[in-house]
Amino acid sequence: MTFLSYAQNYEDVLLFRALNHVKQGFYVDVGAHDPIVDSVTKAFSERGWRGINIEPVEATFRKLQEDRPDDINLQVVVGAWEGDVSFFEVVGTGLSTCDETLAHWQAHEYGAEVREVLMKQCTLDRLCEPYGLHEIHFMKVDVEGAELGVFKGFGLKNVRPWIILVEAINPRDRQLTHHLWEHCILPKSYHYVYFDGINRYYVADEHRELDAAFESPPNLWDDFERLQQHNLRLQIGMLEAVLASANKRCSRGLIELPNWEGVVKSARRSIVLAKLAAKRIPKFVISHAAAFVKVHPGVKAGIDRLLRPFPAFRSRAKEVVRRGTSQPSKSGIDRLTPRAARAYYDLRQEIELAGREEG
Repeated sequence: MTFLSYAQNYEDVLLFRALNHVKQGFYVDVGAHDPIVDSVTKAFSERGWRGINIEPVEATFRKLQEDRPDDINLQVVVGAWEGDVSFFEVVGTGLSTCDETLAHWQAHEYGAEVREVLMKQCTLDRLCEPYGLHEIHFMKVDVEGAELGVFKGFGLKNVRPWIILVEAINPRDRQLTHHLWEHCILPKSYHYVYFDGINRYYVADEHRELDAAFESPPNLWDDFERLQQHNLRLQIGMLEAVLASANKRCSRGLIELPNWEGVVKSARRSIVLAKLAAKRIPKFVISHAAAFVKVHPGVKAGIDRLLRPFPAFRSRAKEVVRRGTSQPSKSGIDRLTPRAARAYYDLRQEIELAGREEG
């Protein structure tokens, strides 16, 4: 079964390669941020794993509570000592930090606002204590410059994650930072195994059997698909299903849609050429789907049922129909292949003709 990767740098692919033999394991995510977008733990959560998610930012902490009700979600700062600390939220990003200088630099770089809030800080040893943790299969640390404090407050004696991965890059100059905190890990019977360009990975000495999983980067043999790519495939499949259903209804006596497949293929080609980065169905396709619904209201209920698994697209399509349809821009038509352009003009002529006949 293809592995669906949510992480920004394929961290979950590597971790799953090492830990796929573990059923219903346990993770600790220090600096969890969003429960889905760029999440290192989401794929494991979907496979029945549970864990502790630590996230100081209010908005993303609420998302974690909603998406991970069976996890332990904690809204605190992790550090070397206990007490209240100033925390600088870089609003709308995953870059919030206890480092005021870094926070303002991040805000300037990304055009964001900085909010200073007073937060409770705890050590990892204290946070793990009430839950009687005996085994953590992996721990991820992404705390925007506060790594040293995290490991000063975590003895790695009674609680020993099998794998630790830590963000090891300074976002300001892309320089490595592991020399600032690695001395808190290596002397405690851990060894370094891999650097992925952002994170350094460490394995507990008693689990050296996992080292082989880190001998190569994520590759074809891991049989994985990124979330963005997966969503695009679903959108394309949904669009083809809607058009096939409409074509089937029209072929019963109303109108035919000659060569409409060319429009779909052109849309798919545009998405592939954009390196699967586009997340929107092309406007000219939505425009004509809306035009078709207006000419044939009886199709509306069937299309609505098909769109229910895709609430965002369904809402957008309804809005297009509500506003009324408009002709695609010339630049949009120019991007079609010759065959698709002919299909577009044939379709427009057929819709206009059907409108006159029904009127």
